[in-house]
Order: sequence, then structure tokens, then C-alpha cells
Amino acid sequence: MPPPPPQWQPQQPPPAPGWQPPPPPGWASHQPPYGGPPVYGYPRPRDTNGFAIASLVCSLVGIILLVLGPVLGIVFGIVGLRQIPRLGQSGRGLAIAGITIGGIVLLFDVIGIIAAVATGSPGTGPGVSV
Repeated sequence: MPPPPPQWQPQQPPPAPGWQPPPPPGWASHQPPYGGPPVYGYPRPRDTNGFAIASLVCSLVGIILLVLGPVLGIVFGIVGLRQIPRLGQSGRGLAIAGITIGGIVLLFDVIGIIAAVATGSPGTGPGVSV
């Protein structure tokens, strides 16, 4: 008697290299089996450079403090502009505004001081009139 014909059985393709079947239920590990959990929300904003903020504040307060405020505003603005790309911070516009406003206020302060000296301040004349 001849042997019976072989039964047809579906063949499965071989697994891809590096592929592993999913872990059985209840399997615990120190790593999640399919990567980390999804990240939700917005990315953390970049920090603003402190020298850029100080530059703008000193330049604006320099309207009252005359020469000291604008000079500090210009110096802090330059320091901030040099630090921002190196540290990956934001605040470039604040530093530029601080330098610009500080320069304008310093210019007006110098013009005002020159005008006051040229015209003579009240009470500093050659004589005192009563």
C-alpha cells in the first residue's frame, strides 16, 4: 500500500532579523517593551538671558538716573548678546532694545549736560542776587 499523501500545512514566513515576539502577559521588566511612554504637552520654553533683561531695565531707569543707567544698560546688553547664542537662551531682542534705548538716553543726557554747562545753571552765576 502506498503512503498517504502529505497533508497541506500553511507555512509561516521566518521572523525578521532582530525581531522578537511580544512578551507574555504578566511579564515585568525594568524597561517598557515598546519604547517609552508618549510625551504630552508643550516643550519647555528657553530661559531668557538675565543680562538682556537687566539691559532693558537699566536703560529705561536711566531716564531718571542720568548717565549711570544708560551706561549699565549698554554694557549689560553687549554681555547679554554675547551669552545668548553660547547658552542657547532667548532675549536677543531685549538686549538690542536695551542697547538702543541706552544709547539714545545717554545721548540726550550728554546733550543736556553740555547745554546746562554752556548756558550756566541757575545759582552758579558770578554773583548772588537777593
